[in-house]
Amino acid sequence: MTTALVATLAAAIAPGLFWTWLFRSRDWRQPEPWRLVARCFLLGAVIAVPTAIGISLAPAGVVRSVAIAPLVEEAAKLLAVWIAVWRNPAFDEPADGLVYAAAAGLGFATVEAVGYSLVALLAPGALSPDPAISPLAAGVGMALLRGIVTGPSHAIWACAWGAPLARLRLAATGGNALRLAAGFALAVGAHAAFNALSLVPTDEARLAMVAMTIVGLLIVLRSFRRLVR
Repeated sequence: MTTALVATLAAAIAPGLFWTWLFRSRDWRQPEPWRLVARCFLLGAVIAVPTAIGISLAPAGVVRSVAIAPLVEEAAKLLAVWIAVWRNPAFDEPADGLVYAAAAGLGFATVEAVGYSLVALLAPGALSPDPAISPLAAGVGMALLRGIVTGPSHAIWACAWGAPLARLRLAATGGNALRLAAGFALAVGAHAAFNALSLVPTDEARLAMVAMTIVGLLIVLRSFRRLVR
């Protein structure tokens, strides 16, 4: 069990670290300090715990998954970035908002991945209908699924408000405040759509979730290319 636990935790944590490195590497002209990126990641991870507890108090169902969770989780990630770097002078470009928002989202997602993976490891039947699956396969499989699809999606949705947040910090105008509100609404809407698909037990819905992640990632990478010149 010790080997399975270590393998599951490693599989749950490694993707978040990889995606964080990838997003930071896109800001090649003036990379953000690792200590600030790590701060956003860690605060995103820390804030995920009370957020999950709070959301769990709502009745389980479509409303919690599609309406409550996306709104509360995006607000929690934004709060993590605000606490971590809002007053830091290094937060001085729109691309920085993408990096810090993605890091907070990935910290948040990593905690989720650890939680789901441990449940899959310790009680394989709780998340998988296949009684023949081993605890190790269930734990590592869940960790990789969360790390490859759900993890980057948390970062992608956060990037919708990340760049507008940076613009608001640089110039506190009404227009930038509206851009932040629009970006936040877009993040919540995309997050809600993703969660809605996760409730549909079909292969088509799963493929749509993967497609959303891929398209969102391409949009974010294009945003980096536009902002970092």
